[in-house]
Amino acid sequence: MNSVFLISYALLWCIVGLLLYLVLHLQKRIQNLRTQPTAAAKQNAPILFEENHGIPKGHPFPALTFTTYDDQPFELSPKKQPQGSLIAFTSVDCSSCNALYEQLKSFRSKQPQYHIQIMMNGELEQIQQKVRNFHLDFPVIPYKPEDKEVYQTRITPFVYYINSEGRVVAKSVINYEDQLELLVSRRLNEAA
Repeated sequence: MNSVFLISYALLWCIVGLLLYLVLHLQKRIQNLRTQPTAAAKQNAPILFEENHGIPKGHPFPALTFTTYDDQPFELSPKKQPQGSLIAFTSVDCSSCNALYEQLKSFRSKQPQYHIQIMMNGELEQIQQKVRNFHLDFPVIPYKPEDKEVYQTRITPFVYYINSEGRVVAKSVINYEDQLELLVSRRLNEAA
């Protein structure tokens, strides 16, 4: 019986040693995972969507003079905006567009060198209500469903980035401010 006891006691210590090794190994792996960027973190990096949609890159934006929702003439003067302009296409019925308005305000406060205007689809009363509800102080230009062919987009929220020559540099569906940052960085990347 004494030999059975010693064998079981030795076996028990071997199991304890193996468990200790596994715990230390797992702890080291967890520490490595915390310090390395994970696939999930890479997935959170901003991505531009629908970049092939709309007016082709390098082509001129089809209109530079507009009438705002409050019947004021507005001219998009790319030459006066050396960094370029962002033209956001939204709709009064688009819930994602509601979030975009706040993203545009935040972006403008950080990057005032970019001109921002909103092209909004909807009835005039609905547009006026959106402007009041979201305290929009950008130029807001109403557009009709048939204008979607001219601007070559039916997607909202969709943003064109126009350079100082009035040409499309980049474009995407935009939902987050970091996507706006990525959109305007396309000009910097193309210039380099």
